[in-house]
Amino acid sequence: MKTLAVLLLIALQGILISQTDSSEVFALPKMLIKQKGKSDDVLYRFDNNINKFTLAPERLTFDTLRYNYSVELAKIRQVHFAKGSAFWNVAVITGAVGFGLGFLFGGFFDFNPHPTFHVDRAILGGGIVAVPFALIGGIIGALFDNYDSYDLKTVPKNKRYEYFKKLLTKYRVKPYR
Repeated sequence: MKTLAVLLLIALQGILISQTDSSEVFALPKMLIKQKGKSDDVLYRFDNNINKFTLAPERLTFDTLRYNYSVELAKIRQVHFAKGSAFWNVAVITGAVGFGLGFLFGGFFDFNPHPTFHVDRAILGGGIVAVPFALIGGIIGALFDNYDSYDLKTVPKNKRYEYFKKLLTKYRVKPYR
């Protein structure tokens, strides 16, 4: 009798498990979601280092124990995932601005009443001024997050679940080992 009960339990377990829905839980980094609102697009910010999202075939739901956020996949316009700091992005821009200012100032730096432009001094001045500008810009940029952006307007609505599954798997926070 016991063996019959065990066999029935094993057989019924496969049937019971197959009836679960196809939702998956993801731990994701800081992110922004731009979605279609009632009159205009709305931007939602999730600032925690680890955010718990549940992806179902029609909906994306944030951790229900903390917030009441759930959106249809068809309404999402853009998704932005935090990926490191903006140190290098800002350092390159401010370094280029510093080089330009140093280039102009160094090229015309002459104590004559009618200064002429000197290319060698311009390049030297640009290089000297670019370094501190880039360092200051990099320090400021390190205070902000750098985001990878994905525009979903071109993704067909019937393919969004597969697209989101690949995207969220790519940015899933890996556990420490």
